[in-house]
Amino acid sequence: LTVGSGAEAKGALAILGSKATSEKVAAMCKVSGVPMTAVLPPARWGELALGEGGVLVGSAPPSVDMTDLGSIAMAAGGRASTLQALSDLGVGEGFFSRPGHVFC
Repeated sequence: LTVGSGAEAKGALAILGSKATSEKVAAMCKVSGVPMTAVLPPARWGELALGEGGVLVGSAPPSVDMTDLGSIAMAAGGRASTLQALSDLGVGEGFFSRPGHVFC
């Protein structure tokens, strides 16, 4: 994916949350060097109380972790678990803590 245009364009890697594994996330972090970001449909934003219809709350994008990850939240495995949970419609707001290591 390319974000922006012209000289300021930046490349970004994408993966389906349901396909995220610690190995894939580690490789993506190593190659891209940018924060991990989950792209969510507006309805999912509302379900997770991240804002209204994809509108950011405050000036910084919200970030989340799975609540039970503890010290591995910032590791590739923790980020992969968070991405998987964000894509799972059966996982609700109570399963996430904020702030976290995956931006939305």
